[in-house]
This record gives sequence, structure tokens and C-alpha cells, in this order.
Amino acid sequence: MSEQRKTIVGLILLAVMTFAVYSFGVNDAFKTMDDDYSIVRNEKIRSFKNLPDVMTSSFFGGDSYYRPFVTVSFMKEYFLFKLNPVPYYIDNILIHVINTFLIFGIVFHLTDRRKIAMGVAFLFALHPIHWEAISNISGRAILLSACYYFASFYCFLLVDRKKYFSYLSLVFFAFALLCKESAGVLPLLLFSYIFFMKRKESFNFSRLVTIFMPYAMIVGAYIMVRFTLGITKTFPWRSVNEMILGFTTFLRSVMTDLRLLVFPLDLYFDRSQQIFISLLNPEAIGTLLFWSFVVVVLWKKRKEISGLQAFFISWFFIELFPVSQIISTVGVQPGYISSAEHFLYTPSVGFFVIAVMSYEHFKTWNLQRKSISPNIVRFGTMGMFVFLILMTIQYNIYSSNEIAMFERTLKINPANTRIRSSLALSYAKRNRFQEAEINFKKVLDVEPFNVRARIGYGKALCDQGKFWDGLREYEKITDSGEHKALLDENIRSTLLFMVSKYDRIVRSQPDNARAYYSLGVIFSKLGKPNDAINYYEKAILLDGNLKEAIFNLASTYAMTGERDKAITLYERVLALKSGPDDLDRLAAKHLGSMARRSIAP
Repeated sequence: MSEQRKTIVGLILLAVMTFAVYSFGVNDAFKTMDDDYSIVRNEKIRSFKNLPDVMTSSFFGGDSYYRPFVTVSFMKEYFLFKLNPVPYYIDNILIHVINTFLIFGIVFHLTDRRKIAMGVAFLFALHPIHWEAISNISGRAILLSACYYFASFYCFLLVDRKKYFSYLSLVFFAFALLCKESAGVLPLLLFSYIFFMKRKESFNFSRLVTIFMPYAMIVGAYIMVRFTLGITKTFPWRSVNEMILGFTTFLRSVMTDLRLLVFPLDLYFDRSQQIFISLLNPEAIGTLLFWSFVVVVLWKKRKEISGLQAFFISWFFIELFPVSQIISTVGVQPGYISSAEHFLYTPSVGFFVIAVMSYEHFKTWNLQRKSISPNIVRFGTMGMFVFLILMTIQYNIYSSNEIAMFERTLKINPANTRIRSSLALSYAKRNRFQEAEINFKKVLDVEPFNVRARIGYGKALCDQGKFWDGLREYEKITDSGEHKALLDENIRSTLLFMVSKYDRIVRSQPDNARAYYSLGVIFSKLGKPNDAINYYEKAILLDGNLKEAIFNLASTYAMTGERDKAITLYERVLALKSGPDDLDRLAAKHLGSMARRSIAP
């Protein structure tokens, strides 16, 4: 069989294996986190008539992310499959397979060695580090951006063969930017390629300008579009000192990334790293010493490192630059930066190339020294691939059940409040309201001003019939921000349900004064003072000593401008024989205030 045919068969086998391994993550449900917002409740994907809106609006709202091509991909899937999630998952796997083929093409072009290119392709396709990006529909932005990004770079490599590849490279680069902002590092990668791979050729300044100017113009146009649309929100550090601590924390997370690429034993969704509070922290000192040692070794060995090796080492770090905490904070919650495993999707290529080249070098060295039997090396390699495949299957099984996926994260990292909120929402969706309540409460213990968690906590209480407790939680929110519509709807629906509940009570128990009083409170909260007055009066008629009803009726009269009635009722509160309490103090305060206003000039 010719080498070319072997390659085709190998790639087909790789595609089949990739679909087989990732099929364990294809389930019949959208997940709670980004899927709800970007697909399930996203009205924009319902019709292609919304395309102009998609192209001119932020991806998640809040004017932070601009990823219209990702929404367009969901739009096409909705047109064909509506809200059947399985095709969405399958498309993620398909894009990953395409990316694998592109990586094979890039590595083969740069190394001219099919075995190395195929080895890298197998690692890229089947390594469990990519489970988070592929097995969650929300990873579409990463996969789609990488697809155009790899295609752009591959076309750049092929420019010498056909001129039109240069234009394709630019088009794919623009498409990549419209999927994810991190694609903007492509010019850095191109510069690294020229510097390390073409340094023996004569590249004068004008040649470099000719190469990079079109890419710079696309980046400039992209930035201009975002400024025109107002999608410019960033999350900068408050000081240089904080940025240095954030970057040092990032360096610590990269050390974990390198370990996970070698030993992917404790992967979990939404990985994060606690920010160092001081550079004198022992772990921070160890981190700086480690990377100082790496830099010194690379510098001393620079003459022994080939241009190809140097380029792929730089690939790893260039691709991580967008999440390095230098440009902007990339956090998950106060005190933590995100070190998510999906960040490694494109950087892993550089690592895998170095790993496969090192393995090939070891095989050559071993054949010369005959230290280890080639059969042992062969079986060890097969065992390693089997191990990686089994781990990928395991993490895909986790991903098929979002509660299991979130619980695994919290078992390893219990401080992740974002995942705990998502777990609580998942429980609520499955009518496990008590568990939802417990987890929302844990989030609020750490982040008392977390509006989303407070709304979820209130809803979980209401879903268990604890309506007054739920309303009290809603009323603790002083600034609901982007969640205002959700909060208002939750309050309104809860109050209307309570109207129905207490209406049934007063029909069956017409002498229940407290039920009438409760209806008065509810209608007051609904902004219907006349109905509230009616029910308060009915409650007082049944129980003339119901202090809460008298006080609330007085307050409602004061609000509607009936001052004399309010004064009479406040005095009635103070005249009740029960001991002084908060209502007495408030009634006296209101009477004093009204008296001062009456004598004011």
C-alpha cells in the first residue's frame, strides 16, 4: 500500500475512532450553563430574519463577547433540527475531526514526516484534555474558531504553491475572529513561523510589511466594528500589582496544564486557580523559580533546539497568551482566575508535536543503543493510546450527565461558586428543589451579592411552597442589573400564585382574618393599593386586634394620600394593649413625621 493510501486509511480510521469515543458524550439534553442562554432561550436563532441582529449584537449580552458566526451555526442547526440537542453535539465532533485533519496537514507540511503528523493527529483527536470543548455544546466557539484559525494558518503555509491561498488565509482569519476573540493572536504565530522557520532566508522590512499588513488591517477592521457596535466591555485589573499577581497565578496554572497533558487523571469542568495574594507566597515563589529555570534551560540549549522545535514551543505559549491575564482578567468568581481545560485546545498542538518528535528521537536513540526491546516500546505506545482513549470515554460519560459533571467539579474544587450555581439550577430543573436550595445557599454564603444565586435561592424556596421566604430573598436584591426582567417575572408569578392560593383559603375559610391580611400584603406588592385596602379592611373587620393589618392599612392610606385615615389607624396601633414592638415604634415614627409635615411653613 502506498504511503498516500496509508495516510487516507489512517485518517478515516482516526475519524471513526473520534466519533466512537466522543459518542459517549452525546446525550439528549442541553446543559444548564451556556446552552440555555445561547440556544434554548435564544430567540435570535429561531429565524434567519434575525441575522442582521446576530451580526450586530453581543454573544452573551453585556457587550463583552462578539461571536456572531457561532450563533449562526446554532441558527442553522435550529433550522434543521429545532431543539433536538443530539445533532448539536454531533456537529461539535465533526468540527473536531476537521480540525484534526487540518492539524495533520499543517504538521506534515512543516515536518515532511507522515508518522509524526499522524501521531500528532491521533493525540489531538483522542486526548482527554479536549473533552470539555467537544462534549459540551458551548465549546462550539472554541472548535469553530480553531477550525478557521488552523485553515488560515495552513493556507498561509501553502501560499508559495498558489497565490489564491493568501486570500483564503485572510478570509479564514476574519471568520476565526468572528467566532472567538482569541484568534487575534494569529499574526504572532505567523511572525514566530517566519522567525524560527525562515530565519536563514532574506526577509527585509518591506517583505514583512507586505505579509503582515493585510492581517493587521483585518484586526483593525474587527476592532472598529466592535467599537461601532459598542461591544467593547473588558475586565481590566485595578492595578499593575494585581496584574502581576494574576499573571503569576496563570503561570502556576500552566504548570498544571503541562501535567494534565502528560497525566490527564483529574480533569474536571471549569477548572480555576486561586489568585496569589502575594509574590511572597511559597507557591508563587516556586512558580517563578520553575519558569526561571525553564527559561534558563531553553536559552542555554538554544543552539541545540531546531527552528521547528522552537516554533512549536512558541506555538504553545502564543496560543495561551489570550488567557494569560495580561490583556484582561479571565475570571470565574472573585479571587479566582479561569484555567479551564478548553483553553488548551489550540495550545496542545505545540505540546503534542514536541512530544511526538521527542518520542521519535527516543526510538532512534533506543535502536542505536538497544537499551529497551522495540516490542516493549511498541506495546508501551499502544498502552498509552488505550489509556488516553479510556480516559476520554470516562470524561465523556461524565459530560453526558451534567449533575455528575458538576458534582465531580465540586468534589475536586468545592470553592467554585459558578459551578455550584449551575448544579443548583440543574437540581431545580429536575424538581429537586431542596438540593437546589442548599446549593444556592452555599453560593450566597460566599457571595452574598450574587444576584443570579439570590434569584435562584428565592425560586427554590417558592418551588417548595415557602413563598414568603422566597419573596424576602427577592426583596434583598437592591440592584438586579441584567437580571431585572427575570427577577420581576419571578416576583410577579409568585405573587399571582399566592393570590390564587389565599383566594382558595378565604373561600373555604371566610372567617380567616390572616388570609385576608395576606391577600392585602400580596396586592400591595402587586402595586394595587385599592385591592390591598379592601382586604386589610376585611381582615380588621374579622379581627380588630390584628396589628399587622391595621398598620399596613394605615401605611397604604398614607401612600394614597388619605392622611387623616392613616393617622387614625396609626393611633389605633399604639392604643392596642399588646406590648411595644417594631410596629409600635414604626407607627410612632410615622405619626411624628406626619405631624412635622403638618406644621411645616
